[in-house]
Amino acid sequence: MDFELSFKNKQVRAWFIVVVPIAILAVILLLVLPRELHFIPTFLSIIANLIYVVWLMIDIKRKGTSEE
Repeated sequence: MDFELSFKNKQVRAWFIVVVPIAILAVILLLVLPRELHFIPTFLSIIANLIYVVWLMIDIKRKGTSEE
């Protein structure tokens, strides 16, 4: 299995679309929010990563069934 780390790769594009903006937002929220609300950026990061992983699993499964 070859993995190409470029924007030609659909998985890399999806990661940049889903995870990177949420990571930037989480850092900004960590700087702005009071300490008792720091759980919000953490949950945002977890949710963004879960969305990406679920999409990745669905995409891999779809590719596997279409190749058979």
